[in-house]
Amino acid sequence: ADKAVRKVLAVQQEQLAVALAQLRGASIEVVEAICAWRSVLAKSHKTVTSGEQRIEFFRWEGQNYLLKMKHDLDALDDSMAIRHWMGFRCRGNPLLIPPADAPETRVKIQKAR
Repeated sequence: ADKAVRKVLAVQQEQLAVALAQLRGASIEVVEAICAWRSVLAKSHKTVTSGEQRIEFFRWEGQNYLLKMKHDLDALDDSMAIRHWMGFRCRGNPLLIPPADAPETRVKIQKAR
């Protein structure tokens, strides 16, 4: 029974690693898309105003989405099991980038594809 539980846990951990890697990739794509959107807006504003440039923020439900993203994954920190498995905290870390001193054996997200 213990061996079966470990096998199920290993499969679930691998699935979580893949999902988190996909989430990281999607988050990066969102940031890149917003940067491209801002670039297009900046070019169109330059031609219209011929001078001073105003930086636009991509808003979602009235918030600057890039700033909101910073805390989107904070809830992962509420799970001691996930924090232990990852080996680092998620609060304020939307790309789930492990700190330089994170134990290599626990940082499994980077290796997932």
